[in-house]
Amino acid sequence: MLRNYWKLAVRNLARHRGFAAINIFGLALGMGSFLLICLHLTDEWSFDRFHPDADRTYRLYEETLEGENAGQKVVPVSLQVAVQVTDHIPEVEASVTMFNFGRRTMHHLDRQFYEPIIYTQSSFFEVFGYPLLQGDPSTLLDRPFTVVLSESAAKKYYGRTDVVGEMLGVNDWEAEVTGVYADFPNNTHLEAPMLFSMGTAQAQYSWWDAQLSNDWKSNNFVTYVKLVPEAETASVAQKITSWTADHRADSLRKEQATFLQPITDIHLYSADMEAGFNATPGNPAYMKVFVLVAFFILLVASINYTNLATALASKRAREVGLRKVMGSHRHQLIGQFLLESLLLASLSLIIGFSLVQLALPAYNQWSGKELQLNLVHWDVYALLASIVVGVALLAGSYPAFYLSRFSPVAVLKGNLQKGRRRLALREILVIAQFGISGLLLAGTAIMFQQLKYLEDKELGFEDDQQLVVDINSGVARNQFETFKTAFNQIPAVNSVSVSSRVPGEWKDFPMAQVQHPTQPEEQMDMIYVAADWDFLETFDIELLDGRNFTPSPADSGTVLINQAAAKLLGIEQIEEQTLDIVSATYGTQRRQGEEPFKVRVIGLINDFHFESLRQTMKPLVVSYYANPIHVIDYFTLRYSPDTDPQALLAEVSEAYLAIDPDNPLEYNFLNERVGDDYQADRRNGQLVGWFAGLGLVIACMGLFALASLAIQQRIKEVAIRKVLGSSRTQLVSLLSKDFLKLVGIALVVAVPLAIWLIQPWLNSFAYRVQISAFLLLCLSMGLLFIALLTVSVRTFRAASQNPGFTLRNE
Repeated sequence: MLRNYWKLAVRNLARHRGFAAINIFGLALGMGSFLLICLHLTDEWSFDRFHPDADRTYRLYEETLEGENAGQKVVPVSLQVAVQVTDHIPEVEASVTMFNFGRRTMHHLDRQFYEPIIYTQSSFFEVFGYPLLQGDPSTLLDRPFTVVLSESAAKKYYGRTDVVGEMLGVNDWEAEVTGVYADFPNNTHLEAPMLFSMGTAQAQYSWWDAQLSNDWKSNNFVTYVKLVPEAETASVAQKITSWTADHRADSLRKEQATFLQPITDIHLYSADMEAGFNATPGNPAYMKVFVLVAFFILLVASINYTNLATALASKRAREVGLRKVMGSHRHQLIGQFLLESLLLASLSLIIGFSLVQLALPAYNQWSGKELQLNLVHWDVYALLASIVVGVALLAGSYPAFYLSRFSPVAVLKGNLQKGRRRLALREILVIAQFGISGLLLAGTAIMFQQLKYLEDKELGFEDDQQLVVDINSGVARNQFETFKTAFNQIPAVNSVSVSSRVPGEWKDFPMAQVQHPTQPEEQMDMIYVAADWDFLETFDIELLDGRNFTPSPADSGTVLINQAAAKLLGIEQIEEQTLDIVSATYGTQRRQGEEPFKVRVIGLINDFHFESLRQTMKPLVVSYYANPIHVIDYFTLRYSPDTDPQALLAEVSEAYLAIDPDNPLEYNFLNERVGDDYQADRRNGQLVGWFAGLGLVIACMGLFALASLAIQQRIKEVAIRKVLGSSRTQLVSLLSKDFLKLVGIALVVAVPLAIWLIQPWLNSFAYRVQISAFLLLCLSMGLLFIALLTVSVRTFRAASQNPGFTLRNE
């Protein structure tokens, strides 16, 4: 019997080739899109799950529970907690701490690169499951001045991986290579081309032993713990909190508590945590969006099958009636129709799978991922089987139950009623299809309107034609005026400045705690930047009042403030205003001198966006470059608009290396770095837009097929109307208006829903666009036009047909 069902299914598909092709290709696009989104989501959710004991490996973090900083979460902990947690907490099986000390110039022979210095312990390879290619894992980093390289780093510096025993230069000291580990996979929150021993830091820095003996409140050391299998995380966290409280001042005992974050959560759920490692942070909100998009696309494709199957009911009614007369039971008919749906879904999956395989290389290049659809793994087969069965049931259940309930007597007498219930369902499904497509497209349009707004918004400074060169050596920092002179001699360079940070900053910057001039008990946090006298000109920042810095040591105690700072401090007259900077916060560390840093305000500058537009405008203090809080870290070269960037880089590199040949040139184009703040939003918006477009294509395919069936059922009416004088335009309008009405209803529901759903994303920006009613109106009119065009292709053909051929056959 099953064999007979297969034959009937194949014959039925062959009999209705056109509709079968629409169903198969529509389902193939839907399944392919679903597969691709599943691969993307699986990669996001797979971060750090490959570690052997990922389910019991955690990262420590501290949260402030009371006071003005309540709710603040900081990942690094103190050195005492980091090195003693294994000994004091029985449930901790192993631990490792990591300390990022910035970047240095690494060199071997003529090869030199800037690399991050990360200090850690041999237990790193016990806690994490990264494969070690060379070296003894138990003693890799036990000695001072030792380093373990990644496979890529070994090849970059030595051209090979058998490098144990080699020496790697780090500025003016060397470290012995004691091991090589396999490159970290893409789906990990860690990024470390090399790891130095913790003993190296202890041997180099005099303050290390002091911290080791009494540091209980600083936040410098990112610490991971692996718990014993039966441990309860809440209990362990409470024990660590109680243990550290015994060693802290009374003011900190109640304010701070330690918690454990699963390493599998770090990638997606660390947005509210300060510091710590997270190479490519994810966004769980987008994951939810992609889940909805995946099911929406599959639903739109499945609706096509349901609609066409019920629309073809009259053509299969006689078959159902005859089978019932011959003794077929209803469950047998249901099985047959579900089998047809399964066959169609299987064919669609094969095509969809092939489309994904063809699209993956381009998708990986665009997204920076390494997605693979590998048939070696059983879970891939489980996913594919689930998709086929799910689509077969989703798309085929209603047609199967609907067709199998026909009365054989009514069918054979030709009394099959087309009941309002069936028509109502089909209308609802068409509305659902175009509603989903309209929802996705409207949401995408609003996203890109916001991103365009961010791109075009005046930032208060000039970010185009700005080349930022990092100051990564003492030579560049101490001889910055020599560098400026050399850069200014390049014809294309119009201005050069030095500063500790630049607008649109992609690194952390210090926050100064400034005492209110008339209310000394109040201290306000302000962005702190050190800069020279060319800073305002280079970035085209407007000086509103007072004067700029001068190249004189007498200005070493002077500052410029922006309008937000002046308003917060209540400063109306710039001249002779003095301020006290009582402390400064660097990341998670607050440093306070014995005496406040007293400064004199000499100028008022316009507000400009030092951070991304997700943040509100903050008060800003621009200090003279020579100051006790922060050193200069960048040269910024403003160049002419018609300059060839590559030619400029060659000249800048030549000038730089002529003065500092021992350190490589590191640079960024400022507008690219500013754009990086919204790169993930732009990429995710494009992804949603692509799938929204595919959903619209699938919906239009279904609409075309439904229009074809409707016209076939009304072909005699069309012929008679034409004989009676109806024009071609009138006939096209008559046949199209019912479908356009459904699309219009869908858009009336979808567009307001899209506006409501997009609000949380828009609210993540401090500066957001006003949603354009004109844009959404144009989008709605565009979708209506596409629907009209889809239906008109078929209705125009019917309206153009000679009525004599139709009526002659009656």
